[in-house]
Amino acid sequence: MAARARGALAALRSIPPILLGLTSALACAAPSAEQRAAAERRVDLLLGMRFHSDALPDVPDYEDLDQAAAFAVGFTYQGAEDFVGFEFGLGSGLAEDEELRQDPGGLLYDLDLELFSTELYGGAVKTFGIGEPFRPYIGLGLALVALEGEVSSAVLGGSDTQSDYSPAGYLHGGALFDVSPCLALGLDLRWLFGTQLELDDLEVDGDYLQAAFVLGFHF
Repeated sequence: MAARARGALAALRSIPPILLGLTSALACAAPSAEQRAAAERRVDLLLGMRFHSDALPDVPDYEDLDQAAAFAVGFTYQGAEDFVGFEFGLGSGLAEDEELRQDPGGLLYDLDLELFSTELYGGAVKTFGIGEPFRPYIGLGLALVALEGEVSSAVLGGSDTQSDYSPAGYLHGGALFDVSPCLALGLDLRWLFGTQLELDDLEVDGDYLQAAFVLGFHF
């Protein structure tokens, strides 16, 4: 799990050069004004934070797990004549916390807990003002959430990993503003609800509120 966390952080650090490459590539094939007016068709990259009311209700010491770094990539399509369009994507969240404990013999040791979630989602989306520079939107749908938790200790050595899965519903909304014919910036607010997750018989609150910056690529 620690290796996965380091890999996730390394991936986040690689985002700027990747985005620069994508921006350059898409700039060469930017859709015309007529194409943008005919349909909203884009790929979104989202980077933000998730907020849980209480990620581990049965373990109150790990309060830092109530906030998780979030990343997602999604696709959106809606024709100008369509009442609603569709969307689908893949998201992930990573939270970790470390506590110092003392055993009966007086030994101080660390206890590190990491929660890594993956979310596959799809649903309906309504975009307002297709073809305009400023476009609010709202969407809702269903998601499948996979959660993996790991407890480890550098002092004691060893680790234990548990996982679980749950369906969920989501509702989100936001707005995008075009900064070029192929690139849009925006904000997205998301609510995931209805999860039922457990790790080693401990209840885990997988529901969250998420605030994220959006980088949208028209094509």
